[in-house]
Amino acid sequence: CNDPKIIDHTICNVKLQGQDYAGKDTAKAYEDFKARTEQYEKVYETLDLSNPNDNKYSFVKLVNAGQSMVTNRIVGALPRKVMGFSANLTPFARHVYITAHGDTAESRAGVLGIDARLAPEGKIFSQKLKQWADALGHRTMHVWCAPTQAGMRTAAPLGRDQGRYHVQLWRALQDRDYGDFKGKTYAEIKEQHPKAWEKLKQDEYFYQWPRGESLAQVVERLDPVLRAMEGKTAPILIICSRTVCRALLSYCRDLLPEQFIRIRLPPYTVFDIDMNPEPVKVTSHELWAPEPGASQPQAGSTRVTLPSE
Repeated sequence: CNDPKIIDHTICNVKLQGQDYAGKDTAKAYEDFKARTEQYEKVYETLDLSNPNDNKYSFVKLVNAGQSMVTNRIVGALPRKVMGFSANLTPFARHVYITAHGDTAESRAGVLGIDARLAPEGKIFSQKLKQWADALGHRTMHVWCAPTQAGMRTAAPLGRDQGRYHVQLWRALQDRDYGDFKGKTYAEIKEQHPKAWEKLKQDEYFYQWPRGESLAQVVERLDPVLRAMEGKTAPILIICSRTVCRALLSYCRDLLPEQFIRIRLPPYTVFDIDMNPEPVKVTSHELWAPEPGASQPQAGSTRVTLPSE
């Protein structure tokens, strides 16, 4: 990178927000990092296609935060995937907001995989979500949701304000496919299908429901969503199922698969992902708490914080 504006932006909004400079004077930290960069430049050698030694390697080179890109000897599915992902990277500040869609009567009863209309509590949450998004003050915001009744109805109050919120449907954000066990609760599966239950407990991340999906397959199908998310500079609000919400949070926090399966989501909560600092900062906002004594969703609502890095 040789663009002074991009360099200054990266230092002030990314590097100085990292753990190396936590609690230090901003001006002194800036000068320290600039001095470090000057030392790196003395020994750094950029990749150059005219150099025979460099030309024999496979590489992707981004110039000035993606204003241009140089690729060399990119052969095979994985290198091409890395190249496509790199083309969407941006160092500029952005926020991603992630929340599970509003409750349905089925989700509150712990029934798996049923697409249904919002329960009264889900409708209240959709209105609270619109009020909260308005209060953020963004001029425009991308809103991504699954083409399901619960997803679209949660996003509906936002979609009515078309000049401010741009709603886009993503099939990849749909809930996990529970296959033959769609419409059952975990308790019913445990009682009626003990062999399948034991296989699930042995490997929750890779276990694939009969004629359905594993959690690993859910993560895999989210690849186009993640690439698009990395390329956006405007704020994004993603409304999805609890399973997909956990997958997106695990990506943002760079969690391992065994940590992914332990994430539980508090109900009626939005996760604010600040993609700028290193590491990424995650803040949760509970938008609504039901009256004391009200019934609570049975699936995926245990209140624990995200695993630390």
